[in-house]
Amino acid sequence: MLSINKETPSQTIRNGVFSFMNKWNDYLWPMAIIRSENHYTIQIAIKMFQGQFNTDWPMMLTGATVSVIPILILYVAFQKGFEQGLSGASAGMKE
Repeated sequence: MLSINKETPSQTIRNGVFSFMNKWNDYLWPMAIIRSENHYTIQIAIKMFQGQFNTDWPMMLTGATVSVIPILILYVAFQKGFEQGLSGASAGMKE
């Protein structure tokens, strides 16, 4: 029988934001699979600014800043539900 998840909307938002962050910050799996530089994820592209003898710190930090923007937009868009989901999770743990 198919079980239906009984999450509240705020818990769904919380799980969605955490799932997005997990996939967005994924590094090892794309590094092992992707061979073409044209298809690199932003995290792998940032790593390419580090060479054997030098590191382009301004470009690495700019890339890291730009990579955070989608997560911030997602958080701001769903902030109320995200925070309610977190408070609901901690209230359930207190019992």
